[in-house]
Amino acid sequence: MKSLWKIGLALAVLFFATASFADITVCRETSDGCVADLLAQVGFPDFIKVASDGESPFHPFGVNFDVSDAIDLTGMNYAGIQYVGPEGWVQLPDSLVWVLPADLSGIGCGIENETTCEPVGVWLFESSWVAGVPGTYVILDEDGSVGDVITLSNLENSGVPGYYAQLTFASDPFGVPEPSSLMLLGSGLFGLAGLLRRKAMQ
Repeated sequence: MKSLWKIGLALAVLFFATASFADITVCRETSDGCVADLLAQVGFPDFIKVASDGESPFHPFGVNFDVSDAIDLTGMNYAGIQYVGPEGWVQLPDSLVWVLPADLSGIGCGIENETTCEPVGVWLFESSWVAGVPGTYVILDEDGSVGDVITLSNLENSGVPGYYAQLTFASDPFGVPEPSSLMLLGSGLFGLAGLLRRKAMQ
């Protein structure tokens, strides 16, 4: 029985760690979507702009076709940028704007609201992120659940010489609960761990 409460405690710690990792909310979508400065919450406004759609046709950053998500890295034009993610994200001509089209049938993923897959965009940068920037940023759906997960990290070895930082944009990741749900689950697991420990000591 002692091993059972230890397992419960370990699971609770794991879920609390996960909840605290995804703790920076960028914006919450409305039916018209949302456009926001990704780093405004950590003191770097107008550095990176991100956009995520609602259910209406969505045309952020001057795009003339419907998109699901978009990122504008113009504010990072001093750093070398390389997109290394999979097919699907499209760079607009003569810009540092990438978009994920609503129609992904060209790569076998279907059309918005009935897509079977949405590729995770991955960008590498020549400059490292400064302190306070690396972390996980979330865009919430209108109902408060996690809609998109954007992760910034520094890399010891990117696999591409000269690149030291990374950004990933996971559009509508399946099965990712909102941070408050993770906290609730973590609390329940801590309670379970305590109950198992009490029974083991009897």
